[in-house]
Amino acid sequence: MLPDSVDFNKSEQYLLSIRLGADGFSFSVYNPIRSRVVLTQRKEIETELSMTANMRKALAELDFLSYTYKQTNALIAGWRFTLIPLELFAEDRVETCFYYNFSPEENETVLYDTLPGNGAAILYALDKSLYDLLREQYPQVRFQSSVSSLAEHLAVKSRLGADKKMYVYVRPGFIEVYAYERGHLMLLNAYGCKNGSDRVYYLLYAWKQLAMDQQADELCIMGGGEDKDRLVEEMRRFIRCVTVHPVSGFNFP
Repeated sequence: MLPDSVDFNKSEQYLLSIRLGADGFSFSVYNPIRSRVVLTQRKEIETELSMTANMRKALAELDFLSYTYKQTNALIAGWRFTLIPLELFAEDRVETCFYYNFSPEENETVLYDTLPGNGAAILYALDKSLYDLLREQYPQVRFQSSVSSLAEHLAVKSRLGADKKMYVYVRPGFIEVYAYERGHLMLLNAYGCKNGSDRVYYLLYAWKQLAMDQQADELCIMGGGEDKDRLVEEMRRFIRCVTVHPVSGFNFP
């Protein structure tokens, strides 16, 4: 069913965003004329089905996905991504570079975003059947790693305050780590974590490798619910300046 408060006769004025992750799908519809989100919807995935089959079900069950939008953005959330400095990036070598770091998986396509604020390109993979399905449903769809817009936003935000800042996004099963020195990217990586001890280990290891100061530099933790709260408590045993930032407070696209 469609919400009564949204006029989908005007859907061609709206922007549709779809976030695709192993923890579920999230959808939002944004009205750029009024500068506000007019609909949000989350859908849990059925783990016995493929991501493509789950998306087919979502397209069949959620009426608002059948409309034509001014723009559709598909954000790919996952830990399989790698960075290349822009000066070394070549479009015809995307797959070769990506598979230096990851083993190939069946039926996938490798995509990339450029991050001018970070001086890098990010390479990531998506199931090809899911890619084709979204292209068929939304011919003008734009794919992007969920890391990209956040990395660009943090490159600007990190210029304020402490010389070095580490931002940690707590996700189900992994963490994303962004580290900057006055806007200059030092590290962008993801670490698979089975428990809280893994998170603490990887963060302290990265902190040490980057020669960050426990007294002067800042650790900012985002996302994660209860997992985030436990991580904050644990990291404050080792680092003086630990802050918590709700992702909604960052105002990135």
